[in-house]
Amino acid sequence: MNTIPNLSKACLVLSVLAVRREGVSLLELSQTLKIPRTTTFRILNTFCEHGLVAKEEGNYVTGPELARIGLLSLSGMEIRDHAQPLLAALARDTGETAHLAIPSEQASLILEVCDSPNPLRAASRAGTLADLHASSTGKVFLAFMDEEERETLLKSLALDQRTKNTITTVAALREECEKVRKQGYGIDDEEYFIGIRCLAAPVRNMYGKVIASIGITGTANRFVALRNEEVAQLVLQAASGLSRKLGYTVKSPG
Repeated sequence: MNTIPNLSKACLVLSVLAVRREGVSLLELSQTLKIPRTTTFRILNTFCEHGLVAKEEGNYVTGPELARIGLLSLSGMEIRDHAQPLLAALARDTGETAHLAIPSEQASLILEVCDSPNPLRAASRAGTLADLHASSTGKVFLAFMDEEERETLLKSLALDQRTKNTITTVAALREECEKVRKQGYGIDDEEYFIGIRCLAAPVRNMYGKVIASIGITGTANRFVALRNEEVAQLVLQAASGLSRKLGYTVKSPG
């Protein structure tokens, strides 16, 4: 069997830490798993560097990044199951490729894709990470996140120029976020790839927090700007449907 011995040992370390909430010492881990102390120390240091493990009062415990990955995995499975029929209907009704994305640190992660029924189609594959500032789903995540969180993120976000249409200044991106909030959806107007346009809308959980985005991707000669409102209504409808499946309800004013 082709395995990496030290990686297998690292997996064992995480398995022990996951069930020992009070934490485990370096010596105890080494003795319990029968892994040399120096190897155990290097594994733990590597995990600490990536936030998977943390050190508290001399003991090692699971870190925040491991919890985040676990939550993303669980929510990803749930969202995928609920989203698939909605994406299929969206692809059929718009004639374009439909996709589901979730925020992943400084990027938008494509979770699921339903291809366009047209022979000429455009889309990123599941697992693709897209820049926040140049993608329609990324703009949605930026626009609907907490203002303080967004401002902190904007200070470190690399605004790489993908095409001549890409937004490359923080000021312009702030304006774009305001536009997205007002209209309720985000657009990538040939900002990531020339000849490709995308439109996406927010998906909310039961607490009203935007946790995902549903969008469509099409060629610019077929998905023209004149179709924005028509397509937006279909995308918003799909995003709203997924939000309801996740427990979100719109409260009546007053």
